[in-house]
Amino acid sequence: MGRPPYEPTAQGRRQVEALAGYGVPHHMIARIIGVAELTLRKYYDDQLKDGEAKATAKVAQTLFQRATEGRELAACIFWLKARAGWREKQPVDPATMPTLEQLLSQSQQRITVVAGIPIATEAHAIDAATDAEARAQT
Repeated sequence: MGRPPYEPTAQGRRQVEALAGYGVPHHMIARIIGVAELTLRKYYDDQLKDGEAKATAKVAQTLFQRATEGRELAACIFWLKARAGWREKQPVDPATMPTLEQLLSQSQQRITVVAGIPIATEAHAIDAATDAEARAQT
C-alpha cells in the first residue's frame, strides 16, 4: 500500500502565496511546508505565481506613489529608468567624436608649464597670476 495522496490546506495555500511573495525560493518553500518541490508545484502552482505577482504589484504601487509624490528622488529616478527608458548617459555618435590626437592637442594647449612641470590650466594660471599680483601690492 502506497502513501496517501497529498491534500493541500487553505492555510498551506496562504503560506505558500506569502512565502512566494517574499521571494523565498521554491525549494525552500517546499521544505518549510514539508513536501517535495514537485508536489509543491503540482498543488500550489497558482499560489506560487499569485504570490510573486501580488508582491511585484505592491512594490510597483509603492514605488509609483513615492515617485509621483516626489518623496523619494531615488524612486523617481528608478521609475524613469525602468519604465520611461531614461539613461544616465546619452548615446554617442562615433562620427562626431574627436580623435585621440585632437583631445591630446587640446589638453596640451590648456596646460601652463613652469620649469618643465605642468601646473595648471590657462584659467587657473590667470587666477594664480592675479593672486600673485594682489599679494605683491599688499
